[in-house]
Amino acid sequence: DEQGVSQAVPAEAGIAKAGSDRATGAEGGEVGGSAFDDIFGQLRQLWDVLRSPQVWPPVLFIALWQSTPNAGSALFYFSTNELHFGPEFLGRAQLAASLASLAGIFLYNRVFASVSLRGYLLWVNLAAVAIGFLPLLLVSRANVWLGIPDQAFVLGGDVIQTVAGELAHMPILVLAAQLCPPGVEATFFALLMSVLNLSSLASTLVGAWLTDLLHITETDFTNLPWLVAICNISSLLPLALLGWVGDRSGSDSAVTASDSDT
Repeated sequence: DEQGVSQAVPAEAGIAKAGSDRATGAEGGEVGGSAFDDIFGQLRQLWDVLRSPQVWPPVLFIALWQSTPNAGSALFYFSTNELHFGPEFLGRAQLAASLASLAGIFLYNRVFASVSLRGYLLWVNLAAVAIGFLPLLLVSRANVWLGIPDQAFVLGGDVIQTVAGELAHMPILVLAAQLCPPGVEATFFALLMSVLNLSSLASTLVGAWLTDLLHITETDFTNLPWLVAICNISSLLPLALLGWVGDRSGSDSAVTASDSDT
């Protein structure tokens, strides 16, 4: 009898364990299925938002804005190889640019946050393009003719350009925040930031291609003024899509779900 009892107990334990495994498997399947349903539901909601006419034109505007070429690499080599700026001065210039960036953010929040977005983007970009021609004075050595030392001109130009650039990019970030609909804020904003990063990469690649096309090297800067001019003027191209951007102010609330569904 004791042997029968000892044989019956493991059998009953095995049956109980099998039943428990089936229950656990069913529960795990339900949890896994629920997680996949949530993921696909967010993807569907994200696609509905992206194809909305309230959303994709501004996203395209942001992407083209960031994709315009820049001459940053060529200007860096010009500063180090032609003007012979050392690491100490370059670090000082970077510090001045960082402080100017904070000043640009403060100025936007205090003065321009409630301005109509479409009109603001137009005028701030026109001003940024005008200021963007300052490096032409440096690469053409016109600043020497005007009696302005290279280091003073670079520091002043970096401060002015950084403030203008921050004022130009702040409404883009505000626009991205406004486009994030309820329910997919984190996913949508991460997607927009990915678009910005890819656009910045495209900007660097196009700038490098133009640098090579103009035969600009680390020792030959003959065509550098042309590169600066082309890159600066190209930043006006996205303004052709400005009419597609909603004319809301920076202090407006985010796009609602009903807006994204229309």
